[in-house]
Amino acid sequence: MLQKPSFSRVRLREGYARDEVDAFVDRVLATVNGLSVDRPVTAQEILNTRFRTVRLSEGYDVTEVDLFLDTAAARLDGMIGQ
Repeated sequence: MLQKPSFSRVRLREGYARDEVDAFVDRVLATVNGLSVDRPVTAQEILNTRFRTVRLSEGYDVTEVDLFLDTAAARLDGMIGQ
């Protein structure tokens, strides 16, 4: 089971918009963990997703979010291959 991540918050440097990341991560977790979701994601969608970047308002650390999404895509891709 993939756990909900806790991303570092950044300000005054580039970060991802928290609301967009949170909504997408919820869909990713539901899909990967086999829960009911209106719009399941694919590994390709995870890899192609882009978030709005912020600098002055608080955002999530870009590297941490990207690493989580890479892990989730690999996990989902592995599930489909089984």
